[in-house]
Amino acid sequence: MRRDNELIFRVLSCIESGLDPLGSSYSEILQQLEHDYGVSGDCERVGDLQKSLEYQLEVLEDAAFVKKYSAHYDSPDKIFYRLMWSGHEYLDDKRKSCA
Repeated sequence: MRRDNELIFRVLSCIESGLDPLGSSYSEILQQLEHDYGVSGDCERVGDLQKSLEYQLEVLEDAAFVKKYSAHYDSPDKIFYRLMWSGHEYLDDKRKSCA
């Protein structure tokens, strides 16, 4: 699987816009992306999006852009992602370059 810079930007933006100080849950991120990409209700496309999202989140965690934490890793509603400093910097730089 390849790194997807568009998806990475959307994931980081979704986490940044979350209102919970704990961050955004995996389920919240996936739901927002399903809406953004217009794949809600299409099981095959949602499955592909989930696989890609999981990979991108691992890459973001490896790069210290996000921090993953949870007391219960068995439920997507209980897995949270919070932006780290470098994640905020990436978003700021990306937005400046698009302005």
